[in-house]
Amino acid sequence: MHRYPVRSYGGGLDDIDLSDKSGDTIPSCGYESTTTAYTYTDNSDLPFNELPELPSEPTHDGDYDMDVEEEARERARQARMSDVEKTLLVLELIKNIPHFSIPIFLVTLFTSTVLLSYANKFYSDKSHTRIMSIWYQGTRPSSKCRVLKAAGQAMDVWVADRAAELCAREASFLTDKSSKGPFKTEASRLHVPGNKVTVEHVQGFQLSQLLPTYKRTLPILQHILSAVVNKDAKVMKEGSRDPDHGRTLVTSMLLNLRSRLSNLHGLMNSLLLWDNRVPKRLIQALNNYGFCPSYGYLCCAILSLSKSALRRARITANDSLKMILFPYDNFNWLKQAHEVSVLHGSVQHDQVLALLVIMPPVGEKVKAMTAAEITDLKAFEATQGTRHKLTPEKSLSSILPSKGDYLSLRENFVLLVARILTEEIPSLSPFVSHIPAFTDAKELPSSKTEEYYLPTFDQEQGSTKGNMLVLQHYFEDVLRIPRLCFESTMYTVLGDRLTTARDRAAQDQQAVDTSKDKLDHLSSFSMISGLMHYNLNFIQAVGGTFWGSTSADDPLSLVNLRDLLPNRQEIQLRSVNYYVFLRFFDAIFRALILRASIVLCGFSSSKDLTTNPHTTLDELLQHSKTIVDSFIIQPPNRLKATGVKTLEGNTISSNAVLLMHSIASLTEMQSAIKHGHPTRIKRVLKLWLLMFYAAGSYNYANETMELLHNTEHDWPQPYADTAMGGMVVNPHGRKLGCKPTDIRVEHLNDQIKEHTDGANASPELLEKITPAMGHVHEMTEGLFEDLGVERQNQKHKHVSQQRDIQLLLDHFNEHSVFDFNQDKSSSGSFVDLFAEGIDPLGGPNGGHAKHLQRHELRLRVRHNELRIDLSQSEMDAITELEVGRYAGGIGEFTIVDPDHAMPTLEEIRRVGEEFGDREEED
Repeated sequence: MHRYPVRSYGGGLDDIDLSDKSGDTIPSCGYESTTTAYTYTDNSDLPFNELPELPSEPTHDGDYDMDVEEEARERARQARMSDVEKTLLVLELIKNIPHFSIPIFLVTLFTSTVLLSYANKFYSDKSHTRIMSIWYQGTRPSSKCRVLKAAGQAMDVWVADRAAELCAREASFLTDKSSKGPFKTEASRLHVPGNKVTVEHVQGFQLSQLLPTYKRTLPILQHILSAVVNKDAKVMKEGSRDPDHGRTLVTSMLLNLRSRLSNLHGLMNSLLLWDNRVPKRLIQALNNYGFCPSYGYLCCAILSLSKSALRRARITANDSLKMILFPYDNFNWLKQAHEVSVLHGSVQHDQVLALLVIMPPVGEKVKAMTAAEITDLKAFEATQGTRHKLTPEKSLSSILPSKGDYLSLRENFVLLVARILTEEIPSLSPFVSHIPAFTDAKELPSSKTEEYYLPTFDQEQGSTKGNMLVLQHYFEDVLRIPRLCFESTMYTVLGDRLTTARDRAAQDQQAVDTSKDKLDHLSSFSMISGLMHYNLNFIQAVGGTFWGSTSADDPLSLVNLRDLLPNRQEIQLRSVNYYVFLRFFDAIFRALILRASIVLCGFSSSKDLTTNPHTTLDELLQHSKTIVDSFIIQPPNRLKATGVKTLEGNTISSNAVLLMHSIASLTEMQSAIKHGHPTRIKRVLKLWLLMFYAAGSYNYANETMELLHNTEHDWPQPYADTAMGGMVVNPHGRKLGCKPTDIRVEHLNDQIKEHTDGANASPELLEKITPAMGHVHEMTEGLFEDLGVERQNQKHKHVSQQRDIQLLLDHFNEHSVFDFNQDKSSSGSFVDLFAEGIDPLGGPNGGHAKHLQRHELRLRVRHNELRIDLSQSEMDAITELEVGRYAGGIGEFTIVDPDHAMPTLEEIRRVGEEFGDREEED
């Protein structure tokens, strides 16, 4: 022990008489002297003349010591002792006590139970922290002193050791000593066994809520990390890193390195890596850092999460308060064999993927009804076949645009044109926020759509039998819906056109089944097609009509417009790229609107648009109405009748009007989907019905008639509105964030195929991991949102088409598009799809009449009421009934009437050619 150097009594120091009680006593430790003394200064005016005279004789018994009296007076005249003097006095006392020193004094004071009251008073004033700070600062002098340097190093080690002990104690309450600590609940939340990972763990994880937990349970560690990062006093700029996220990650890694049981954050990190297809070896390497659990744990967690997701899907599907939609599709993938042999090679797999979507009620009247009331089968039985109770003319007119539909389309076209003008003309940009919003009485809520990923099914869909197996497998085996529910509830199935056609064909084949259960008849299912496939087929119809040639006499042909723009060679009719065509049509539509504005304003060039005379919102809207009335909704025959169009046949401007009208309807459909407006969607489908038929897309014309008749006549109105709303979903719960439901199926298709590249990929593996994909992907997006990654990515917007629009506009200006005074004939034989579809669709032998025949026969077959005396046209209707009927072979077709023979292949081919029933690969 270090002892202070003291001199002994014999060293020349005067002896202190401790027995002298008349002098000043040495104050005890912990107490200050209360004796007050007169403070003498040079300016003190002492009244010496008033001091009493000392007596010449002693006033009491005994001898009077004049020296003591004089010493007392001298002390009274002296100033009060300073803290340094008192300290020296104590040190003088300590050094004269044998075998005693300051360290012994301090250790005894704070360890002895006898002196506990003195130590507690010292602690109560927090004097110990002040003393420790003095010691810490005192060992860091500016001079290079060996003693102080060594003392400083010892102090650093001591402080670090104490801090380590405190941090270890805090961490122990969350790890190895959690059962004995004060944070049992927090510790249990941070511990997630691999075989007990549930959807609640994934959905309930928020990075922003993890740091407050660490601050409450690990305050000292967080204080140290915050000081190390040293960003608390700095103002964060938008888009910069948030240091709190790093502190959270470091804390989680430290806890995981101390105990593998603390793995909640690491679990989410591993799911993030799995969702982004990080290689297995990298996950194993990051596990050694404590960033995430092991790869084996990850595999176990994925399987557990899939089971939990499937349990929730089953509970939801059997909830009588919810209306379920079943979107599904098939996908193909190749199991690649890197080393082949006679017994081992690449294998092609044809599987089925499916979603479970919860449809929200649509409309004010529907919201007051329960899900059981909306999907009640008795209501369907009351309205079934209503389309046949009307006259053919009335039945057809009810699924075509009415006068009110035309007026609503015109209003929406005006708003579309006005918004495009504000986006393309800088001087009009202040009006963009004042343009009236699109409205729909049945607008879908902007809340997130509830959806679940279902396990894949290793089953082909090349026949109606395959579709039967798919429906029965998912509803009975996967979702485990009791058979009794199908006796009273209607379930909705969504797919592409070919899928829904095969589903209806499966219903027709099962209609003669002798089972008493409706599930075996598949009669408790209603089918609707996905909007993305409607859009895709409409793009094909418009592309085929307006593709034209590369001739200079056909400047408005799509092929010529494509060749004007570099980097657009992906635009091909044989293989339609959905998003590429949408951007291409958007550029054409915007250029046509700008050209129309130039013509109506009397400008000579596109540069004049920068000085647009429209200074108010009303002027802008009126200008947009003029564009719509002049060049979008006016067909060429009316332009000719009013004298605007003077040349015969196809002209450049008339072709531009036709092209602009078709693209405007596609733009309106995209806007309606984005806003979640079912009424607007249905209105455009009525418009497209005629255009599909005129373009030769008879399959989608028939599918559109089926959907419109169902929603107008054969389905109860509450269910019809709900089913139309189910055609779009809002995957993120954002305003203007709706998407076609079948696009979500395509996205799931892409996600699944990302997991088919590994060497261990198999149908069995995909079936086990698919239910977890949706929840993991949702968690990943939420984590990116918390980290600010999503916000940073918003800087990378879609590539601007400003230059493309300008090139197209210059081309239109060069050919005087919309200027009928300078109009020229064109070799492009563009067709008014809307007008051309009216005649072949109507009439007693038109497409709609044949559709009614087919549907009536389906009803008769379903109810075992097929007449014996079928006419030849009715037999043709049977053979033409849905292309999917014959997908599995002629032998699967059953005719109830034994008097009629099986239709031959020649008859089927003839009917297919008659109706133009070209099967498409959706």
